[in-house]
Amino acid sequence: MTESELRARVKAAAGDRAALDGMRKSFDAISKRQKENAPRIPDLKERKDRLRKAKESSVGNEDLFKQALATLQENGFRVVVAKTAEAAVKRIRQELEGYDLVVKSKSNVTKEIHLADALKQAGIEVIETDLGDRIIQLEGCEAAHPTGPACHLTRKQISKLFTKHFGRPVSEDPMELTRAMREEIASYLSRAKVGITGANAITALEGAVVVVHNEGNASKCAMLPDKHIVVTTPEKVVQTLDDAVNVVKLQTYLSTGKITSAYVNVITGPSYTADIEKQVYKGMHGPREVMVIFVDDGRMSAADKEPQYCIGCGMCLLECPVYNVVGPIFGVPGHMGGQGVYLEGSRGRLEEARDSGLYLCTSCGSCIEACPASVGTKKGLIAVREKARQQGLSPSAEHAAIAASVKNYDNPWQMPRKRKARWAEGLGLKGKGEVLYFAGCSTSLLFPESAQRVVRLMRASGGEPAYLGQEEKCC
Repeated sequence: MTESELRARVKAAAGDRAALDGMRKSFDAISKRQKENAPRIPDLKERKDRLRKAKESSVGNEDLFKQALATLQENGFRVVVAKTAEAAVKRIRQELEGYDLVVKSKSNVTKEIHLADALKQAGIEVIETDLGDRIIQLEGCEAAHPTGPACHLTRKQISKLFTKHFGRPVSEDPMELTRAMREEIASYLSRAKVGITGANAITALEGAVVVVHNEGNASKCAMLPDKHIVVTTPEKVVQTLDDAVNVVKLQTYLSTGKITSAYVNVITGPSYTADIEKQVYKGMHGPREVMVIFVDDGRMSAADKEPQYCIGCGMCLLECPVYNVVGPIFGVPGHMGGQGVYLEGSRGRLEEARDSGLYLCTSCGSCIEACPASVGTKKGLIAVREKARQQGLSPSAEHAAIAASVKNYDNPWQMPRKRKARWAEGLGLKGKGEVLYFAGCSTSLLFPESAQRVVRLMRASGGEPAYLGQEEKCC
């Protein structure tokens, strides 16, 4: 993608006020619900600490991954490890030979590998059974949130979309919108023989697949008669079911604001019965076979495993100033925002990282503060930028000029260092104190009157700010 193409893409995204306003409204609703329910999770900090430790001990742990493969196979799963996205898609297509319809539930991994498009090209109809994903599928746009993919679309937009899709008027009433799509999805579920789901966690000790959902659709996809295909990634493996429950509890609260989701499915293999002479017969209810496909695609070999600690809760998106302005174009399919760009870069996909917003990140660090696993996205993106620069994937000429100015003048505005502290002349600010005012380059050089007002406000409130003057460095 050229610089002009990226610039045009960003400008168009930032100008789509309707989509961004809808997304922000949805994010505000999540934050409000979190605040309301926060007292019901008094051990939230301890759970986050536990999550971080669990990820540190499991992500990239080859012995634990091998244990998970073994226990899954012992429980009757067919297990496949696909080294690349292409290999995963090819294997799934092979599994679907003879079928012309497949239904699937929400799965960020399938978005990452563009599974639906690949199956469509192979003549297989793919129906998203999650309401949000089905809306996105019909609209042909990117998801805006991991668990609320269509949160950027208003009910008016969805009404117009459904009216066109069904060929009849569908009102803006959420109940009617839900009912119309529920009936259509139900008809596909009744005809399909194979279902595809993702997995929120895989347990090594028990050999269990844990799937969390609110609509009940994942359960139905997992119970179709012929085959259930679970598409997941190695970093979803945790040691025990207790660890998995902690993952899904945090994911549910942070992504929706609710304490728990409507459904938590723990699948330990194909169904079976031993009610006739205590002989085990598989496939009593549900699919005759269940298979798990792990999509590696550079994860196991990545030197930096940090972005794989992500649990897909979307908290970073709620706090990211860049995502707030440009939306889903910041990130990659299935992995939104800076974390998605970081994941791409950590796997050596530097061009993809650049095109998905590598140089859009402001390095503010808000994502780290919000992340339950404290994923170091800021530090990671800076490292990816350095690698990209070394390979000639430099930012624009404007960026180069700014970098040179910071290096030569200690500010991005190509102004002499001595002008930085001019705004403070005559204010009698000391170099040390209880409170330090960091004015910054832009305020000091472009809006000096704002810095002076801040000092007056601080003094009016009883504080005396200290100021570093020309010793203040560019942030």
